[in-house]
Amino acid sequence: MIGPLKHRIALLKANFTSDTGGGAEIAYVPEETVWAAREIIAGTKILKADALRRTQRIRFTIRTRQNMSLIERIIYDGRMFEVISLSGVGPNDRYLSIIADEVGI
Repeated sequence: MIGPLKHRIALLKANFTSDTGGGAEIAYVPEETVWAAREIIAGTKILKADALRRTQRIRFTIRTRQNMSLIERIIYDGRMFEVISLSGVGPNDRYLSIIADEVGI
């Protein structure tokens, strides 16, 4: 598995701050940059309001991290992805499979 971990991704941690209305605002701050394997699962193009939008779903595989959660985001190739699924891979869950959807397009 070491060979396929050739893409650099930045893991972004959710940081919650209170706003003046009693709610919370969320900002994503860089936590760590890691090596990952990348596999495109699906891609779509949508024409909406005379603008072409594209989205991608990608599976990233990294070495296991204990503190990864579904509220984190990933930056890859200058694009932001929202984590939608996490699962262990391999013997003793040595790797972590992350399914992520592109956001902010």
